[in-house]
Amino acid sequence: MERRSESEIIADILFEALEGLTKTKILHRANLNIKSFSRYFQILEDRGLIERLEDPANRHPKFKTTEKGRNLLQKLSEVKEVIKGRK
Repeated sequence: MERRSESEIIADILFEALEGLTKTKILHRANLNIKSFSRYFQILEDRGLIERLEDPANRHPKFKTTEKGRNLLQKLSEVKEVIKGRK
């Protein structure tokens, strides 16, 4: 199996967080180990690409891709299409 690039990992995390999920669900859906996930997730959160959504009814906050994150995800998708020759 081919390893994913950093941009692919970032895109996977941003995609999984589009609707707002807990960190655990994003981690599993993005198919990452905790060490890699934590490193990338912190970068995305620090740069305003993912935001924390507090839910008083649930002790586990959800995280959602921000508008800035959705813009980056779109650009990464376009780059991937160009590289793969789809555009």
